Amino acid sequence: MKLKATLWAFCLFFSISQITNATHLIGGEITYECHPTTGQYRFNVKLYRECGIPLAANLPPTVILAANPSNLQIVCTMSSMYQATQTCYDPSSSVQCGVSPVGEGAVQVGVFQSPWTTINSIPTNGLNVFWGTCCRPANVTNLPSNASFGLRAYLYPSGNTGSMCNNNSPIFSEEPAILSCSGASSTFTQSVIDQENDSLFVSLDYAKQSTGANAVYATGYSAQSPFPSTMHNTQNIPLTVDPSTGNISFTSYTNGLYVAVYKVEEWRNGALLSETFRDAPTYIKSCTPSTGLCPQTTNNNPSLNLEVDSLLYPNGPFFTQVIGPNGLRYETTVKPGDTINAKLYSFDTDFNPNCTPQILSFSANGSQLSTDTAWGNPSLCGLNAPCATLTSLNASGMFVSPSSNNVEFQWAVQPVHLNYQGVLTGQQEYTFNVKVSDDACPIQGTSIAQLVIKVNDDIPGPPSLNKSCLSIVAATGDISFNINPANDTADSFDGYVVYHSTNKNGPYLALDTLTSHNVPGYTHVGQGAGPNHYFLRTLSSNYASPTSDTLALMNLVLTANPTSPSTVTLDWNAHSSNSNANTWYQIWRQTTVGGGFSLLDSTQNLTYVDTPAAILFGLDYKIAIGGTCFSAKTNTISINEEESLNEVVVSPVPFNDYINIQLPSDLDSEKISTRLINLSGKEITNVEIVKETNRLTMSNLKDLPSGVYVLHLTAGNKAKSFKLIH
Repeated sequence: MKLKATLWAFCLFFSISQITNATHLIGGEITYECHPTTGQYRFNVKLYRECGIPLAANLPPTVILAANPSNLQIVCTMSSMYQATQTCYDPSSSVQCGVSPVGEGAVQVGVFQSPWTTINSIPTNGLNVFWGTCCRPANVTNLPSNASFGLRAYLYPSGNTGSMCNNNSPIFSEEPAILSCSGASSTFTQSVIDQENDSLFVSLDYAKQSTGANAVYATGYSAQSPFPSTMHNTQNIPLTVDPSTGNISFTSYTNGLYVAVYKVEEWRNGALLSETFRDAPTYIKSCTPSTGLCPQTTNNNPSLNLEVDSLLYPNGPFFTQVIGPNGLRYETTVKPGDTINAKLYSFDTDFNPNCTPQILSFSANGSQLSTDTAWGNPSLCGLNAPCATLTSLNASGMFVSPSSNNVEFQWAVQPVHLNYQGVLTGQQEYTFNVKVSDDACPIQGTSIAQLVIKVNDDIPGPPSLNKSCLSIVAATGDISFNINPANDTADSFDGYVVYHSTNKNGPYLALDTLTSHNVPGYTHVGQGAGPNHYFLRTLSSNYASPTSDTLALMNLVLTANPTSPSTVTLDWNAHSSNSNANTWYQIWRQTTVGGGFSLLDSTQNLTYVDTPAAILFGLDYKIAIGGTCFSAKTNTISINEEESLNEVVVSPVPFNDYINIQLPSDLDSEKISTRLINLSGKEITNVEIVKETNRLTMSNLKDLPSGVYVLHLTAGNKAKSFKLIH
C-alpha cells in the first residue's frame, strides 16, 4: 500500500532580491539527515544552474525552505559549488563552464545546508518541505517558457518519534543525466541509496510550480513521459526508470533541454517514511566527434563483467547475471559466515582521436560499501561493519587505468548483516552500484551494473500451533499442549523457545528451550489452572524467528440461575490468538456426581446457555475442542442455599497439609461424604480422613500442586461446595 501525500504549502518564501528571471536554474533536490544524539534535522539542498549561456546569474548565497504546516522557515546557506559536467581526454572539447566555445550541457551545482533544526512534530499526513522560485530558462523544451518551479520533500511520522528525527532520507549518490548525444543509446545511474537500508521505490512524478501546483507540460510531454517519444521521432525509445535504483535509459533523436522529476518513496515495515524528489535536467544535443590522426566516428561503452574464480572458490558464492533495460544486475544469495570474492572486469578497445587508449575510471557506492576514499577500510560504512571493500587489480594500484580496469570486490558476511533497525531478521538485501566510464569526447561512454546480495539465514519458521491447544493433565494438574513442527530446512535450527505469561498482553518470559525439531508437545510442570498463555519461536545461532500463535488455557466461568426454568450460562476465552470462525467449541455436561461427561452441543461462540432439568449437586460442565483440550473451571455451580450445609466451617484458607471441617451439632460426621477435586475435574484420592463426632480432618495434602480446589460435601439431600486455595 502506498500513501498519497496531499498537503501542499501555499505559504512560500522566495529570495526575489537574489533570484530574478535570469537565474537559469533548471532543477534541484532537497534531502535531510538526522543528528545521531539530539534527534534534530539538517536539510541539504542542491540547485542545478545552466552555465552554458554567457552572463548567467550567480547562484544565491542562501535558500529558505518552508516547512508546512508548521510554518517553520529553514535557512540553508551555500556550502560549496561545483560543475556536474563531463570531462574528456581533450579539455578544449569538454562541455564545461567557462570553456570556449561555451556549449549547452554545462551545469553548475550549488550545495546548501541548514543548521541542525528542531521540528516539534510531524503531522499525520506529512510535513512538506518546499522551496520555489521563478523561473526556469526559456529553452526548457517540455515545460512552458519561463515557467516557475518548486522543489519539495515529504517527511512522515512513521520515520520519527515525537520531536526526535530517527530516519535519514535517501540520497542520489550520482549526478543527474546532464548530457546525452542525439541518437545514442543512453543509460545513466542515479544510484539512489539509503543509510538505513530501507526499501526504496523510484518513479516519475510531476514537476511543480512555485505555488505548489502541478506544472503544465508542453504538448506531447507529461510527468510520466517527460522525454521525447515515438510521436516526436519513430526512432526514439522513451525514458524508463529502474524502480529500485533510479537508473534511467532512453534513446532520443529529438534535441532539447528536458526536465524529469524522480520521486523516491522510502518504506519500512509497510509504512511510508519519506518522499524525496529530484528535479533533474537533461540536455540532448547533436555531438560532433573530435577529429585527429585516429578519427573516432563512434564510441563504444566499456564492457563490464563480474566473475568468481571457481578454482580458487569452488563453493562460490556465484552470481547470476540479469540483463535489464537499465543496466546489468548480478545477484547472489549468501548466509552468515560466507565470504564473497568477486572480480569486476572492464575493457575498452576504442582509441581517442589522438591515438591514445581511452582511460577507464571506476566508481562504486552502496550503504554497505566502505566509505573510505579508496573503498578499502572494512570498518567504515553506513551500516553494520564489516563493510564490503574494493581493491584495484590494475598495475598502477589505482581505479583509473588505460584500456582496462579490474577491481576485486570482497565482503565477509556476518550475522550482524541480518540486523535491520536493531532487529535480527531472516533475510536482508544489499545493493552495490558500480560504474565504469571512458574519457571520450564530448560525452563519456559509461557502463553500469548492480551487485545485489541477499543475506539469508534459512531458519525454519515458528512451529504451527493452529491445531494445538492447552489441556490440564488429569493425573498431575500440569498444563500440556501439542506441537506441529515447522518444515525442517536442515540449515540453521538450534531449538524451539517456549514463552509463558499469566497475562494475555505479557510480559512473556522464556520458559524452556526444546532442542528436538520433531518434539510432539510440551508440558509445563507444576503450573496449574488459571490464566496461562504460551507461544513458541524457532531459534538459530543468529536470531529467533517470529512468534507462533499464542495459546491460552480455556477458563470456564459458570453462572447458575436456579429459578424456573433453571439456566446455567457458560463463558470461556478463545484457545488461541488465531481463533477464527472455523473453531468449534464442544459443550460437555455431567448431571450427577461420578456420572461422567457427555457431549451436549457445539458452538463457534465463546458463550453458551444450558437449561438443565434442575441445578443439583453433581451438575458440571467442560469446554473442549475435538474431544480434547478440556477447559479448566474458575468456579463451580452454586447450589440453592436451602439445600446447602449453611453452618459448616472449613479452615484454614488457604490450606497446606490439612483441612478442618467443623460441622453443626445436629450433623454427625458419619453421615457426611467428602470429595476434594482439582479444577481439571480430577478427584484427589490419596487423602487421609479422620472423623470425630462433629468434625472431619483431611490430611496428607502438603504435596498437592498449588492452585484452586473444590471441596464437595453431601449429607442426605443436602450439599455444599467450597472453593479452596492450596
